[in-house]
Amino acid sequence: MEDILLIYNFFKRNGNRIVLLTLIWIMFTLMFVQDVYGKHYDEVRIPNNGIVSYYDFEGSHTGDLTIPDKAGKNNMKVVGFPEIIDGTAGEGWYSNLVEVVGANAFSFLEIPYTPEFNSKSFSIGFYGGFCGLDSWDLHKNYYWSWGDNLAMCITTEVVDEYEIYTTNLRFGNKTYSFYTHAVQFAYYHYVVVYDGTNRILMGYWDGQQQIRDTDVSRPSVSGSPIRFATDNNLNHNFSGRFDEIAIYNRPLTPIEVTRYYGGVGLEIEPKGKLACTWGEVKR
Repeated sequence: MEDILLIYNFFKRNGNRIVLLTLIWIMFTLMFVQDVYGKHYDEVRIPNNGIVSYYDFEGSHTGDLTIPDKAGKNNMKVVGFPEIIDGTAGEGWYSNLVEVVGANAFSFLEIPYTPEFNSKSFSIGFYGGFCGLDSWDLHKNYYWSWGDNLAMCITTEVVDEYEIYTTNLRFGNKTYSFYTHAVQFAYYHYVVVYDGTNRILMGYWDGQQQIRDTDVSRPSVSGSPIRFATDNNLNHNFSGRFDEIAIYNRPLTPIEVTRYYGGVGLEIEPKGKLACTWGEVKR
């Protein structure tokens, strides 16, 4: 009983002070959440600091020969017969995206080489999904390629009569796995981050870090463009969809990757887009 009285008297004497401190704590917590997830909880924006090129396919149409670079002047080239289609929430997509039918046709996307690609560090991210494979051989179904020794691809193997799809990252002479049970017609967010100063390689799948390696040297890209839906030699294509492709000249932080995963549009863009996020659509 005495303990209860002591607690009662403490709050009686210091009640206003405790309320004030609680309100201050709540205010700083909200400021932190706002800084991490954007200006508004329901309007997350993709980080723009250090961005070299960004392609959201908004305002583009099937038949266009180029896709505007919304962050720079390095417009993407359209080769073959990629289509710009409207995404629907039921399919897991939001707003315009590009569909490349490359498994049986010569179609791909190419980001021309620019000197800004020579930065010591970099990050490459995109939303993507595959719906047709060129073959079941390792390193023959490419999300993207950048030179001969830097690429993301799909590997297929049959285990107990089930097809198992793995998303791989080839970085120099090593191969890393993102996710061992990718699904056709499902769409994921991938980010490859290379910290050249500390020689650290990281890979993220839907905002979660799944690859981390240290003492990693950056492969030479020797003036090569970045190609989506094919390899560097244009020998292997696959069918799939891409959206929100972004290239940075620095390593994104884990918090920035989270914002990229949940973001729609760059931070510098006007508020002309819906405030729905990719994370909400997928959920």
